[in-house]
Amino acid sequence: MRHSFENLLHKYGVDVAIWAHYHSYERTCALFNANCVESGGTVHIVVGTAGKTLDTEEYYPMEWSLYRENNFGYGRLTQLSRSMLLWEWVQSSSSVVKDKVYLTK
Repeated sequence: MRHSFENLLHKYGVDVAIWAHYHSYERTCALFNANCVESGGTVHIVVGTAGKTLDTEEYYPMEWSLYRENNFGYGRLTQLSRSMLLWEWVQSSSSVVKDKVYLTK
C-alpha cells in the first residue's frame, strides 16, 4: 500500500494518516520513502484496537515505528490551536494514555 499512496500523501502535504483494519496499535515517525524525515513526511497511525480480537501475527520491528501495542484501546485527537493537534492512544482496561504525540503544521 505504501507504494500506492505515499506519493499522493506527499504531493498533497498530508501530515497524519489514521488507518484501521489491522487489530493492533502503531504510530510511526513522519515518513517518506520508508525513512523518518524532519519535514514533508506523513505520520501513520493504525488504531484497530476497539474490540475485535487482537491480531497475533509476529511483529517485525522497524526503525520508523515509534510506538506499538497489542492491547485494546482507542484514539483521541484534540485540536490545541490552528497549527497543533494532540493525538493520544488510551488503553481501555486502565484508561491510561499509553502513547501521545503533538502534531504541528
